Amino acid sequence: MISAIIKNEIIKIFYRKKFLICAIILLITAAFSVLIVNNGNGERGLEKAKNVQQYYKEQKKSVKDKAKIAEIQEHIDGIDNMIKDYEFEKSHPLA
Repeated sequence: MISAIIKNEIIKIFYRKKFLICAIILLITAAFSVLIVNNGNGERGLEKAKNVQQYYKEQKKSVKDKAKIAEIQEHIDGIDNMIKDYEFEKSHPLA
């Protein structure tokens, strides 16, 4: 008897307009957040990394300070490693 009452109340909650509107808004927000997170990954992320790498290479040509050149070279090496890792993961998928 109690379970029937609880079941009935849950059904009432699901059919309320406030609940339906909140659930729809939550689903839309979740979908957009997944799209935004995945936007920076994959091929677009690779292109962004290559653009940043090109920027650092141009900066390296114009800088005269050896400490700054070493710092820029570290950034370039880090981006190279990221690109190599991405290419390896792309050619050797886990699943």
